[in-house]
Amino acid sequence: MDDGRPTPIRGTRARAAGRMIATALRSNEWAQTWTMLRVAAAITAVVGVAAPAEVVIRGAIEGDRHVPTVAANYFGFFTMVSNSAAAVVLLWAAVWFWIARGGRREPAPLAMALAAATTCIFVTGVVYNVNVPGMPMARNAILPWASVILHGIVPSFFVLDLFLGPNRRALPWSRVAWILAFPAAWVVYTLARANLVTNTLTGVPYWYPYPFLNPYQPGGYVTVAGFVGLIGLVVLLAALVVVAVGRRRGRDLDVSAPRRRG
Repeated sequence: MDDGRPTPIRGTRARAAGRMIATALRSNEWAQTWTMLRVAAAITAVVGVAAPAEVVIRGAIEGDRHVPTVAANYFGFFTMVSNSAAAVVLLWAAVWFWIARGGRREPAPLAMALAAATTCIFVTGVVYNVNVPGMPMARNAILPWASVILHGIVPSFFVLDLFLGPNRRALPWSRVAWILAFPAAWVVYTLARANLVTNTLTGVPYWYPYPFLNPYQPGGYVTVAGFVGLIGLVVLLAALVVVAVGRRRGRDLDVSAPRRRG
C-alpha cells in the first residue's frame, strides 16, 4: 500500500528529471530561445512606457501646459524608470549573447545590471499590486492595458528570467548594497526635485509622483519616512533573494560541463 512517502525509485526518477531540466537550461538552444524572449519582453516594456507617454505629452500640448515639465514628471515615476531600465538591460543581454555567440557566463557588469533591474521591477509590481494598509497609491492608469504590462507582465517575466535565464554569473553579497543604491538615489532625487516644479494639472507649487511620498499629507515627513522605510525593506529582501538565486545558479553553471554548441 502506498503510504505517500517517497520510494527509492520515485526519488531516482525525480533526480533524473531534475538533471534533464538542468541540462536543458544550460543548452545553447535554450539560451538562444530565451534571448529572443528577452528581446520580446524589452519591446513590450518599451511599448508599455511609450504609449501612455504619447497620450500625456499630446495632452500637454493640447492643454498648453509646459511640455518639458510634463515629460520630466511622467518619466519621474519609478514605474517608468524601472521599466525603461529593464528594457535597456534586456537588450544589452541579448546583444552580448549574440556577440559572444553563447558565451559561458554573462559579464559581471551585465549580471549586476540584471540583478538590479530584476529587484526594482519586482518591487514595482509588488508595491502596485499589493494593497499595503494605510499606503495611499494612485492607480488611475492612463491606459489600463499599458499598466498591465508595466506592473504585471514585465515584472513576471523578470521573475522567470531570474530562474530560467541563461549564463547566470554568481555575484558577491556586497552587490546587494549596489542594488539598493539605485532606488535610494531615485527617492533622494524625487524628494529634492518635488518642491522645484509645479504640478501642471493642479497648479500647486510642488509635484510628487506617488501620494505616499507627499509630506503635505497627514503625518508629514514622518509618514513619508515610514512608507519609504517599508518599501526599502521590501527592496532589501528582494535584492537578497535575487543575489541568492543568482549565486546558486552561477555555481551550478561553474561546475557543469561546457555547453555544446547548437
